[in-house]
Formats: sequence, structure tokens, C-alpha cells
Amino acid sequence: MQIKQENDGHAVIDQLTGEEVLTCAINIGEQLLMSGAEISRVEDTIRRICAAYDIRQSHIFSIASCIIVTLETKDHKWITQTRRILSYGTDMWKLDRLNNLSRLICSTKPPLERINREYALILNGPVYPPVVQCLIYAMTAGAFAIFFGGNLLDGFSAMFVGALIRITLYAFTAIKMKAIFSNILCSMISGMVCILTHYIGLGHHVEMIMIGNIMLLIPGVLMTNSFRDFISGDMISGLLHFSEAIIYFFKNTAWRYLMNQELISVISAFFGSLGFSIIYNIRGLRIWIPAIGGAVFWAVYLIFLHFINNEFLGFFFVAILITIYSEIWARILKTPSTVILMPTVIPLIPGGSLYYAMDAALRHDMPQFFSKAQAAVGLAVALAAGIMAVTSMQHLISALIKMIKPAP
Repeated sequence: MQIKQENDGHAVIDQLTGEEVLTCAINIGEQLLMSGAEISRVEDTIRRICAAYDIRQSHIFSIASCIIVTLETKDHKWITQTRRILSYGTDMWKLDRLNNLSRLICSTKPPLERINREYALILNGPVYPPVVQCLIYAMTAGAFAIFFGGNLLDGFSAMFVGALIRITLYAFTAIKMKAIFSNILCSMISGMVCILTHYIGLGHHVEMIMIGNIMLLIPGVLMTNSFRDFISGDMISGLLHFSEAIIYFFKNTAWRYLMNQELISVISAFFGSLGFSIIYNIRGLRIWIPAIGGAVFWAVYLIFLHFINNEFLGFFFVAILITIYSEIWARILKTPSTVILMPTVIPLIPGGSLYYAMDAALRHDMPQFFSKAQAAVGLAVALAAGIMAVTSMQHLISALIKMIKPAP
């Protein structure tokens, strides 16, 4: 490795070894994947970091549960690392900071000590305290209960159950219960409490109370990323994410979108996206960007349906607008577009049809099951296609600019 002198006379590392580059790149890729990044972003980040340090070749294979990276260094030495991903979630603050760190590495090639220091700060980054998270879960559940047609009493009942869901998840996390089992038990407990609140008269519509709280457990990021992976050609990752999302839907989905009370639904969309911004650990003033986007684009969707009664086309059209909105803010804030996109798109996640599909399956109404399942998949595809249409166009334009731009 090469050594240079800083202004204060201290020696710092100017060039990392191949092993250090590989460890740095795969560490960042691993945390990106665990924080909710799509496969293409993970692989592109690792590839860019390797290219910044003049690695001759980098071969990256990533799926939802594993990352394998093989490099050829400048001295023709081949090295490989594999990372097994055992758990992942959604943390947009961490995703944003990891993206900034990768940009810093690619542009300035900082010494290893600084990279490790910044990486450690990201791993120990801030999270919202338990009390705030319980309040946000309550607010989000209440907002979506009203959003999907419930009254204020239903909203207050859903708020109580939403706070209970967060407390229950904390308890299951403390005893290190597997996520699939904790979600099953959490769904059962919240379902029973929803029925109880309706039975004692705290809510008028038990299905709306359930819908508001089930939204907290719907894997919107998994579903969206699965179709993005499919369209990007990452078929294995797309299939894994899609399968996991379907499993969660089978356990948790129970919401529906109703077209009455449009103004109330737009307001509820605002609070729903705001809640998910905080749940996804977006911090500072950035939490308002997805909240405003969620409300505005839900209103655009309702207006679109008023003139063109086609849900699939509406989802596709609004997904394009949301993606453009996310890309613009990503450029302004210098953050991954995923940070803005995921909570903004939450009101459009097509869980209602899947809920009714499962309800029909349990009632052995197979025609209704196939009809609702087809509608759910169609809406999900329309949503993902709209997102990927803009993303693909952006990549194409970037490639054309690089081709046209004269070499320095």
C-alpha cells in the first residue's frame, strides 16, 4: 500500500490492499442489503468501490440471503469473500448514510481508518426511541383504518392495537424469536384484540380496525423490490423476495381501498406515509417528503380514476410520477431514490386484493380467489413496471450522456 503525508505530518494510507478493498466493499453491500436496498444497488455499489481502487475485475453475485464477491487485484491475485445474510429490515437512514459513504470512497479514496470510523458510526446510528415508535405505530394504524373507510372511532381503536403491535414486536425481539414466527403470533394477537375492541363497542367496523393494523405488517418493500429485481434480470432474488412477500401477505394482509370519503383518504395517506417514513428510520425534515408525496399521488390516482376507470393504468401512471418525484429528491438530497420511493408508494401497495383472495380461498370460492389474486398481481406488476420504466430510462440517459461526453 502507498503512504502519503497529511498537513499535520501524520502518515495515512492512500491506497488499500485488495483484501481491504474487498472487505470494505462487501461490508457496505451487506449493510445495504440488510437495510432494504435492491439487489442492483448492492451490486453496483460494490462494483463502483472496487473500480475506484483500480481492481482489474470484480464479479459480484448477490441474492436476498447471500453476497459473493470475487476480485482480481492489480497484481493478478484472485480473492473471494462470501457473506450470509441472516436477517434484514428497512432502515432508510442507514441506507442513505451507506450510500454517502460509498460516494465518499469513490470520489476521495479516504484512508482505511476513516472508512472504518464512518462505517462504525453508521452501524451505531440513531433509531427512534420505543415510546416514539409506539406512538407512530398507533398513528399509522389509525390513519390507515380511516384511509380505507373506517370512522374516527375505528381509527382510535386501531391506534390502540397499533401500539400493542409495536410492544409485542419489541417483546419477541427481546427473546430473539424468528421473524416469521413473531409475525404470525403478532398477527394472531392483534387480530384477537381487534375483535375484542369491536365486541366491547370501541369500534364499529372490525374489518377496518384490522386493515389499519395489518398495514403495519404488509411487506411493501419486499414486494416492490421483488418486481424491481425481476425487471432488472435478478430472477433468483426477485423470486426469493416475492415468495417471502407472499408468505407475509398470506399471514397479514387484510386491507381494501374504498373510493368514498376521498378527502379523508388523502389526509390518511399523508399520515400513513409519514408513519412509514419514521418506521423506516428516515430522520429530520426528510420524513415530510414521502408524507406529502403519498398524499399528493394518492389524490392524483383518485383523479385519474375519475376520468379513466382503469386501476392498472392508474397504478402504472402514478408509479411513474412517484418514481420521478423520488429521483428528483434523490438528486437534491444526494440520497438513494429508494429512501423517498418506498414510504411514498405505500398507499398504492395492492394488499386489498390479496386479502380478499385469501378470504375467498378459505371460503372455497375459487372463482373469486383467482379473480382477486389476478387483480393483486396485476396491480403489483403495474406499480413495479411504472417504477422500472423511469429507472430504466434514467440509466439509458446516463449511458448516452457518458457516450456523448468527450473523454478528458
